[in-house]
Parts: sequence; C-alpha cells; structure tokens
Amino acid sequence: MANGAVSTYIGPMIRVKPAPVDIVAGALHELQTPIAAILSAGENIRDGLLDSDRLREEGTTIVAQAIRLRNLWDQILLYASTGKIGPRRDIRTLTASEVIDRAIDGVSILLQQGGFTLQREIQMELPLLRGDLQLLSQCLENLIANAVKYSGQSRWVGVSALLGESSTHGGEEIRIRVGDRGLGISAEDLPYIFEPFYRSRRPAVSQIRGSGLGLSIAKGCAEACGGVLSVVSQEGAGCVFTLHLPLRGEPAAEESGP
Repeated sequence: MANGAVSTYIGPMIRVKPAPVDIVAGALHELQTPIAAILSAGENIRDGLLDSDRLREEGTTIVAQAIRLRNLWDQILLYASTGKIGPRRDIRTLTASEVIDRAIDGVSILLQQGGFTLQREIQMELPLLRGDLQLLSQCLENLIANAVKYSGQSRWVGVSALLGESSTHGGEEIRIRVGDRGLGISAEDLPYIFEPFYRSRRPAVSQIRGSGLGLSIAKGCAEACGGVLSVVSQEGAGCVFTLHLPLRGEPAAEESGP
C-alpha cells in the first residue's frame, strides 16, 4: 500500500505466540540501555571528577533510567498476567468518564513533560458500562503513551467516547478512541502491532525506544473485559485506536469535557 493510504484492522490479530527465549531476549534487549546509562553515571560519580552541575545531571540520568527500568518491569509483569495466566478482574459498573479520567491522570506527567495538548471529548448521557477499572484504564494509558511516543513533530492527543453500533457483538457499544497526528502505522506492520515485543523495521519508528509490550498489554486488558481493540491508520498522518465495549447497564448522565 502506498504512503498516505488509510489502513484499517479490527478483530483477531495474526497470532504468533513468542517462544520463551524470544520473550527473554526482548526483555534483555530493553534492559541494556538503562543499565548502561546508570552504570556510566555511577562511575562518573564514583571517580569524583564532576562539578555540582554535572553531578546534578548525572543524578537526573540515574533517576530517569531507574524510572524507565521500573516501568519496563511493570509492563513485563502486566504482560505475564494478561497474556498468560489471565488477570484477576474486578468487574463493576463504570462510566466512560471514570475510565478516561483515571487513564489521563496516569499519564499526566508524560503529557506535561512532552508539552502535549490533550483533547477530551465525551458524548453526553452515555450508558454505563461493565468492566474492571484498573484494566480498562491501563488499556487507555498504554494507548495514550503509544500516541505520545509516536507523535513525531505533533504534540496532540485526542481521547473521546461515544455510542455506536457494534459490528462484532450486535447491538450498541461504547467506543473510546485515542488518536494522534504522528507517524502512523504502515499496512505491513498493522497485522502484527499487538504481538508482544513486535517492533517495526521502518527507520523512523525502529529508533524509538520501547518495550514492545504496550499494545499487547492494551489488547489483553480490553479482551479481559469483553472488549475489542481496532485501529485505523494513515502512514505519516497518525492513527486512531478504538476500544469497543459492549453495552451493559443503564443510561448515565455523562458530560462532555474540553
């Protein structure tokens, strides 16, 4: 497919279950960079050759890379629970606003540090939904973090919720969308993006750091709550991920937000 064409994928992805050795190799590869950065900064501090400004810089590096290691560790543990043994679910009645706001709160620092504008838009009087707040918000957190990571020169992320007709479950569904105006996804990569540790070979994308687990975990969280993830993308012009949640519950007074 030529650049600029719109690619859409919904439903089951091509399942290529990674072998244990592939999972270990992927995790070890992601650990190399932060460990090397922490080691280098620690050696510089140990040698006592740094002035106060450089000492502060190296301290900042250690903290940033330690946070990166912690996030990677959290992602691997979450992948183990959603991808292998199945998550423990706390299914209850929720509003779309509740799920979205918790997800936004979870990535607020990421958005602020990157100077992003987040557009939040929720259709009024959406019905209630049934799901696990932690899993659904984690799904959206990963989608927002993915949008930030592949935003390119854009500094915009959109999150919206609306009512629609389900093409998979029949009847109505709540659709929560996370969109960006960034690099987009090629038609070649699209069938594989939810596979754990999958990384695109496109030069502009392959240089971006990541665990390769974010979208896989998002998909696992969605499916654990009876939902489905779909994506529409235009290479070079961004993409929109949609979380489809079958309608359950009674109407609730949802308010749209800025």
